[in-house]
Amino acid sequence: MWKIMANALRSHRQALYITHLRSPQGTTVTHPRDMTRLFQDHFTSLYSLPRTQQQTTLTPTLNFLEKHLRSKLTPVMRETMEGPISAEELHDAIQSTPTGKTPGPDGFSLKYYKLCERLISPAWLASFNGLSRPQCSLPPQTLSATVTLIPKPDKDHTLCGNFRPISLLNQDVKLFAKVLALRLTRHMRYLVHPDQTGFIQGREGRDNTTLAINLIHAARKNLANPTLLLSTDAEKAFDRVHWPFLFNTLRHMGFGPHVLQWISALYAHPTARINLNGALSPPFTIQNGTRQGCPLSPLLFALSLEPLLQAIRGDPSIHGIRVGRVDYKVAAYADDLLFFIRQPLISLPSLNGLLHDYGNLSNYKINMSKSEILNISVSPALKASIRAAFPFHWCDSSLKYLGVHLTPDPSALYATNFLPLLKVLKSDMTRWAHPHITWFGRLSVIKMNVLPRILYLLQTLPILVPVTFFRTLQSLFIHYVWDGKRPRLRLTLLMAPRSQGGLALPHLRNYYNAVHLLRLVEWSAGLPEKRWIALEQELAGCPLASLPWLLGTAAHHSVPTHPTITATLQIWRRLQRTTSIAPWPSPLIPLQYLPAFSPRLLPISDDEAPQSPLPGAYITGDRPKLPREIPLAHPDSFLTCFHLHGLTSYLRTLAPLEKFTRPLTEFERLVSRRTTPAHGISRLYGTLQSL
Repeated sequence: MWKIMANALRSHRQALYITHLRSPQGTTVTHPRDMTRLFQDHFTSLYSLPRTQQQTTLTPTLNFLEKHLRSKLTPVMRETMEGPISAEELHDAIQSTPTGKTPGPDGFSLKYYKLCERLISPAWLASFNGLSRPQCSLPPQTLSATVTLIPKPDKDHTLCGNFRPISLLNQDVKLFAKVLALRLTRHMRYLVHPDQTGFIQGREGRDNTTLAINLIHAARKNLANPTLLLSTDAEKAFDRVHWPFLFNTLRHMGFGPHVLQWISALYAHPTARINLNGALSPPFTIQNGTRQGCPLSPLLFALSLEPLLQAIRGDPSIHGIRVGRVDYKVAAYADDLLFFIRQPLISLPSLNGLLHDYGNLSNYKINMSKSEILNISVSPALKASIRAAFPFHWCDSSLKYLGVHLTPDPSALYATNFLPLLKVLKSDMTRWAHPHITWFGRLSVIKMNVLPRILYLLQTLPILVPVTFFRTLQSLFIHYVWDGKRPRLRLTLLMAPRSQGGLALPHLRNYYNAVHLLRLVEWSAGLPEKRWIALEQELAGCPLASLPWLLGTAAHHSVPTHPTITATLQIWRRLQRTTSIAPWPSPLIPLQYLPAFSPRLLPISDDEAPQSPLPGAYITGDRPKLPREIPLAHPDSFLTCFHLHGLTSYLRTLAPLEKFTRPLTEFERLVSRRTTPAHGISRLYGTLQSL
């Protein structure tokens, strides 16, 4: 039902039926046979790229990797990757693969394999593990694929290059690749720098956009230093990957012979046929690229890109935006690269040279004229010099990256992103006001189509959003659900959770609050995977993990105005004041930042390391603990007793002592775990809805 409704709403979806094409010579082609030949020539050329002289010689590749690539598997990681494939791994791959996908050329769907898993698993395991031997390979029919053509949005669909090729692989090959992908996923974060966020567990595209907002804010503090952002357009990045470069990269990273042989089996003379309007082209051989549709493909692409990114980070002539001791140069999400450039007359030639060298070895190609620059603080004279040297496109007011528009001034983010979305949603919901959709169906439309778009923007741009935005959307929702007529149910009932008898209409402001509560959880976790956390802490000038709990104390720091930190703290103050999410004072107050706290009161653990003290270490119920009840270095010392009395006296001036040792709320328990929960926004939204 959900798929039928989703398809019904996509009136702007491009039809998959292709009526005519334009040949490279400019003539219009309408006959199916001629159109098939055009597509086949295009993709045969794309997947059989001519090799450069450097690619035919191994030495330049090895020299490049030896000079720049530092990522290595540890012996333990290598051993876990090399072991035989187990029945449990195959079962996990089958269960974690969604059903309902189109089968490959052999016609067998995943449902067939799920039903017959017990019967065919032994034979599969024997076959897959046998592929670790060099003399073994997969049959040609197994490696065949059907290429489905998906038109790229906002492109000329009479040109072959404006269709995205999606490979429909046989399910047995996809499951084999899925097993390898599940193994590799566990080690990707150790092989790939946090600058890369695409397809890596624990990393998200919003990490890149939040980082970019912070760096733009930092760059604006020193407008005398010329700064720009460069978003590069990679031409068919996944389809151009040079296999020898990929395998040399894997070998240099320490992958063993079994893994290399398994991956080689997936790339041993694969073929494909193009599905054009239901008719198949003759098969053609694929000699480069990672297939879009293969579970292993995104991970292999990320690994093949890492040598370039490490070379850029290590090049002293490429100047990034420096904050504290860290130089931020690049953020990558798959082939979407965003460079943070200072001293562009020095940095851009060096960057261009590295991209050229890497491209000669790996087939990676940047479309210079489609790559875009966002000017942060480049003077008109310097801009003219850069224009003369590089054919990049200069953005007038904003640069589009990962679906959002970055602006030179973060204060313009709301007007540039949220207001246009509001206009689009109004238009869409007017267009979807079909009389045959019931009010219950309209609730489903909002949840499955409208909410994800709003939520994506709230996550990728965690800035202050005025309450008028949510009120306007709420009115729009009510008008759409009831078709402009008088509402038949109270709004509170519509928005209440189903468990409370409601209909779970999205409460957008609570989703907005949940986005910023998740940021508080991530501040406390301090994950090195998320580079924006360390950057925000540097820009705030104080420990972010403790800051929310110090509100109302003399230790509270005044954070300079900041586009994302200020937004999160303002929302937190409002929630603390108006809800019971974490009543003040909290048992999580970090006492070491209070003026009455002395280092003599730091508890000592078994390993003699000082611990971060919380009120529960010094208070029991409504009274202070005795010094001997606390693991202190000198519990019998007069100074210890004196400082302990001073601390508890200060706490009494804030609130009764028993309030510092109350049970933790659900949100406080989440923060105290110092990890990011799965489905964090949904979980925090549920918490807010239950208050």
